[in-house]
Amino acid sequence: MELWSGTTHLASAPLTGGAASVTVAAPAVTGAWVVTATYNGDLSYEPATTTASVTVAAAATTTLAATATGFVADPILLGALVTSTATAGPIGGQVRFSVDSPGFSPLTVAVDGAGWAQVAATGIPAGTWTVTATYEPPPGSAYATSSGTASIQVARRPARLTLAAPPAVTVGQPFDVTFALADAGGSGPTPAGDVTVSGGGASCTGTAASGRCSLTVATAGGVTLTATSSGDATYARPRRVRWPSPQPGHVDAHGVERHRTWVSGDPITVAWRLTGPPSGEVVLRSPLGRSADRRCASGRAPPRSRSPCAVRRFRSMSPTAEAPAGRPPPPP
Repeated sequence: MELWSGTTHLASAPLTGGAASVTVAAPAVTGAWVVTATYNGDLSYEPATTTASVTVAAAATTTLAATATGFVADPILLGALVTSTATAGPIGGQVRFSVDSPGFSPLTVAVDGAGWAQVAATGIPAGTWTVTATYEPPPGSAYATSSGTASIQVARRPARLTLAAPPAVTVGQPFDVTFALADAGGSGPTPAGDVTVSGGGASCTGTAASGRCSLTVATAGGVTLTATSSGDATYARPRRVRWPSPQPGHVDAHGVERHRTWVSGDPITVAWRLTGPPSGEVVLRSPLGRSADRRCASGRAPPRSRSPCAVRRFRSMSPTAEAPAGRPPPPP
């Protein structure tokens, strides 16, 4: 018996008990395959011919999607490997990648000779998404379609926040603090959003683009400024940064005759040197309470007078004074 596919001879098989069996290779195309069997006859039987239709199915394939990670605004490499247990030649065709993130448009790339397909995807927002890789064989291919899924993780980019402020400021006077918000790796887009600086009982907010805001502290003393940013869709919240300010200004009282005694009612001349703000009030305090406190706007109390700068009604003292932070004026 002879087997034919059209005019192509497939195989010859001997008859045994009126039947023959033979194995032939399937064609490289799918669909209906017509096979013709012919019998040449012998002394007892006449020649005969018959046909049969065989359905050729595509060889099964397996598509393995690769997991992927990356940062927002960076290309994310999507990949897949297409394999088959059949040996019907190179796989060929293409792989279509789709991601369940909002607004993602499917990407298609050809399969290489080893069954690999890779493409770089952009615009995927932060989050955990599922990528689906679908193998699409060319028309008439001996290989069947298949698909696989994998997880991709896209993280917000790390940001770096820096802060700077003047070394000395004046209570009640606004001053500028400067900050910078940048991509920690130096390769990403310019960060956006707001930065808030707080300290000394006050706070101010400025945009990352402006790089500054104006702050006013209400009390003297050492102040630690803290800058924070909430991040945005592209950048994660950076670590808060601190800016330690210098110690507050101070007043050194001098020129007091510490071992002299006075009669009640006599004025006492006190001079001081102000290290700190260029202007403002200095408060003199004595151990006898508020009745001895005086406020003076100049650097020296008038000698031998009963002006508001004169401290009286006590016999001896070790005066002290307090002032806000700032720059020192010239010596009195």
